[in-house]
Amino acid sequence: MDSTSFVCQRRSYNGELCTVRYAGKVAGTTGEWLGVEWDDPTRGKHSGEHGGVRYFTCKRKHPTGGSFVRPSRAADQPRSFLEALREKYASEFEEEAARRKLGGAVSGDALHKPIEISGKVVEEVGFDKIRKQLAELQELKIVLLDGLRVAGVLAHDGSTEQIQSVCNEIEQTCPKIIELDLSRNLLNRWGDVASICDSLKRLRTLKLNGNRMGPVEEGLKFERIAELQLDDTLLSCDEISALTYQFSSLATLTASTNQISTISSTLSSTITTLSLEDNEISSLSSLRELTSMNSLNRLSLRGNQVDKIYESNSDEACPLRFSNNLQSVDLSRNRIDNWLFINHISLVFPGLQTLRISGNPLYDQPVGPSTITGLPEKTMTVDEAYMLTLSRISSLKMLNYGTITEKDRSNGELYYLSLIGKELSAFPESAEREILAKHPRYSELCGIYGEPMIKRATASTGSGAAVNPRSVAARLLRLVFSLRRDLPMTGTSDTNQDDASREEIKVKEIPRSFDTYQVKAIVSRLFGLAPYEFRLIWETDELDPVSKQNIDDEDGWDSGDEGAKPSQPSDNSAFVKREVELVDSTKDIGFLFQSDLTEAKIRPRYWCKQCKIFIRDTAFEKTQHEATGKHQGNLKRFLRDIHRDNERQQRETQRAKNEVERLRGIVSGNAAGNGGNAASWKPAAPVPQAPPRSVSLDERKKQMAQLAEMGVAIPDEYRGDMALAGEWQTVSQKVIGADGEKTGPSLGVRKRKHEGDEEEEEAKREAERFVSKGWGSRTKEYPGAQDDADLDALLESTKDVKKAKPSASEATPKENDQEVADVPAKGEGDSAAADSEQTPQTEKEPSEAPPAPVVKDEPEEASAGVVFKKRKPKVMRK
Repeated sequence: MDSTSFVCQRRSYNGELCTVRYAGKVAGTTGEWLGVEWDDPTRGKHSGEHGGVRYFTCKRKHPTGGSFVRPSRAADQPRSFLEALREKYASEFEEEAARRKLGGAVSGDALHKPIEISGKVVEEVGFDKIRKQLAELQELKIVLLDGLRVAGVLAHDGSTEQIQSVCNEIEQTCPKIIELDLSRNLLNRWGDVASICDSLKRLRTLKLNGNRMGPVEEGLKFERIAELQLDDTLLSCDEISALTYQFSSLATLTASTNQISTISSTLSSTITTLSLEDNEISSLSSLRELTSMNSLNRLSLRGNQVDKIYESNSDEACPLRFSNNLQSVDLSRNRIDNWLFINHISLVFPGLQTLRISGNPLYDQPVGPSTITGLPEKTMTVDEAYMLTLSRISSLKMLNYGTITEKDRSNGELYYLSLIGKELSAFPESAEREILAKHPRYSELCGIYGEPMIKRATASTGSGAAVNPRSVAARLLRLVFSLRRDLPMTGTSDTNQDDASREEIKVKEIPRSFDTYQVKAIVSRLFGLAPYEFRLIWETDELDPVSKQNIDDEDGWDSGDEGAKPSQPSDNSAFVKREVELVDSTKDIGFLFQSDLTEAKIRPRYWCKQCKIFIRDTAFEKTQHEATGKHQGNLKRFLRDIHRDNERQQRETQRAKNEVERLRGIVSGNAAGNGGNAASWKPAAPVPQAPPRSVSLDERKKQMAQLAEMGVAIPDEYRGDMALAGEWQTVSQKVIGADGEKTGPSLGVRKRKHEGDEEEEEAKREAERFVSKGWGSRTKEYPGAQDDADLDALLESTKDVKKAKPSASEATPKENDQEVADVPAKGEGDSAAADSEQTPQTEKEPSEAPPAPVVKDEPEEASAGVVFKKRKPKVMRK
C-alpha cells in the first residue's frame, strides 16, 4: 500500500469527517491501518499513540482526537462542486427531468411526494415556488454547500483539461454567486479552491470553516475576495499570514478557534476587521505584529485568555501602541481580574471609542473593601461596573453596546472620584503616592470637578486617642439631640419668656446603618416622647439669610397681601442655620450625612398645622408666631373652611334625602307630571295615602280567633260567633220518643237491620262469590264520585248483583217505615247515589213532634239518589 497516496487525504465515515495522518502497520496487529484525526475530537480514542509508540501527531490539542481504521472500510462518496450544487438546490427537478427524458413510467410526481411524520401526512404550502426559484442556478447569489462532502472541482483527481472543462461549466451554471460557503467539507488543496473562485467572477465572500487544508501553494491569487473565514481550520499563524497576501482585496479576516497563541508574522495591510476569537492569546503584547496595520479598525479577542498587557517585564521596555485608526476592541469573556489593565488600556489603544469587556472576573468583585466604602462587600452591580469602567477611559463613546451620554460620564466620573477620596481618607498621607499611582486620571478629574474632601484618621475620642478609620468606632455617628421643655408657671407674671422654658440636650452615638425609624425610637426613649408626636430637624452648618422684621404686624394680615410684591430686604439682615427635616424612611442615616461628618445636632420642632411650617418648640416662639397677622389669617381661613365644609355636608345630606323621597314617589306610581319637572333641590310633595279598606266578617273572625289563641280577652259581642271551647249554650232540646212510636220515613237514612237479614245477605254474597273492587272495599267513596260524568260511566259498566226490592207502591207501609229499598227502581238518577255517599248513615232520632204525613213522591223527586250500603270488609281470596 502506497502510504503517500493516503496521507493528508480527507475522508468521511458515516458523516464523520477525518484527515488521514498515517498509513502503515501498527505494532502488535496484523495488516495495514490508517491513522486518522477526526474533526470532532470526541470521536477518537487516542492522540496518535498506541502501545507506547507514537505513529502520528494530531493538529488539535486533544487527548482523543485520533484513531486507527482499516483502508478497506467503506467511506462516504465525495462530490464535485457541481454535484453538490445540484444536490442541494435542484435534486428533485434533476431527477424528474431525467426520468421524463428516459421515457420511463412515472409512478408519481417526486416533487409532490407526500411527506410523512410519525405516520401523518404533512402538506407543504408555498415551498414548491421557493424550490423552483432556488432551482434556477443561474440566479443564485448566496450558495451554502457546507457539509456536503465537496472534494473540489472534481470528486476525484483528474487531468487539467477535465478541471478546466468543469470550471467553464461552473461559470455558466452559476455566474452570479456573491457568497459561497464550503465549510466542513473534504477540501484539502488550495488549488481546487482557487479554481472555483476563478470561475465565479462576482464572488466576494468565501467561507472555509472546518476544513483541513494542506500547505499554502505559491502563485495562487484570489483577487476579488473581500471577506475570508478560516475558523477551525487549525492553520498556523504563519500559514494564515502567507495566505492573506494572496488575497489582494481582503478586508475582513476571521481566524477563530485555531489555537493561536501569538501573532508571529504580519498580515496584509488591507485588512480592516480582524477576528481572533476563541484562541489561546494570553496578553496584548503577543499581538505586537498587528501594531503596523494602520488600516485595522476593529479587533475582536473574545473568548481568549487575556489577563495582562505585557507578557514579561522585557516587553514593558518597548511600550505597546496600536494605530489610532483602531477604534473598536472586544475583550469580553477573557480573564481580566484587575483595574490596572483598564487603566492602561487607553495607552495601548489611543483611538479606542468602542469597547466590550463584559464577562470578565473583574466584575465579580466588590467595588472596594468595606473599610473604604463603608458598605458590605458585595459583587458590584452592572451600573457600578459600567460607571467605573467608563470613568477610567476618557475616549470611550460606547461601552458594551451602550452609548455613553454626557450624564452617564459625569455621574460615573463623580462616583469614581468619590471612591478615590474615600480611599485616600482611609490610609495615612504617606500612602497617597502609591494610591494615586493606581488612578492615573485623578489629577484630570480634579481639574474638572475639583478635589474630593479628604479627612484622614485625625479624629479623636474623648480620651484623646485617635480613632482608627477601620474600626467599628469609625462607623458611629455622634448625634446631639436638643429639646426645649416648658417650665411650670410661677406666681409672678413678669417672668421672662426665655426663662419659662429650658433646653434639654442628649448625646448619643448611633451606627450609620440605622434608619430614621430606629433613630426616632432612640429619641423616644431618651426624652419620653411618643414616636409619632415629634419630628426630627437637623441643623446643618450652612447659613441662610433672614430679615429682622417686626413680627407684630399692627395692621394684621389680609388676603390681599398674598398678591402683593415682596418687600425689599432691609439692611438689618442676619443669618440662621439651615434646617432639614429627617423624613421617616428605611434609608440609612449614613446616606443623609457626609462620610466625614462625625457630629450632628438634631432637635424636635413644633409643626403649625395652620401655616404648614416648623417653628421653634418654645413657649416664646409659639406665642410670637400665633400673634402674627399671617397666623391669624391662616387660622380664620382654617375655621372658615371648617364652617364651609359643614354647610356643604348639610346641603349634600338634604339633597340626598330629597332624592330618596323623589324616588319613592316614582316607585309608588304617584309621581305627577308636574312633579317630574320640579327642581331636584326642592322637597318632594308628600305621597297621598290610600283610603282604608273595610274588613270583611270572615277576616274579622279569623283575627279574633288568632287573638284568642294568643290569650287576648275577646269582647262578649264576638264570643257568640266564635264557638269557643267551654262556652257552648243549649239553644233547643228534643225528646226522644218511645220505641213503638212511629215516625215518618227518612229517605237517605239507613236503619239498623235484624241479625237474620244480615246473615241472609252474607249467605247470598257467598253464593254469588262476588269479588269486591279495591276502591269499594277500602274506601267509602269512589275517588271520582264528585264528577257526575265519571260516575255515570262507572255505573253503566257495573253489573247489578243485588236483587231489586218491590217498588214503593207494592211495598207495605210497614216495610216502608222500617227500611229503605236497597236498589232504586229503573229511572232513578245517579244524583241519589252521590247524596247517599255524602249523607251520613245514622238512625233517625225520635222526635216529640207529631208524625209528619206521608207525602207521595213526585217523579222528579223519585230520582233523589242511590244509597250504597256499608258492608264489612272481606279478605280477598287469592
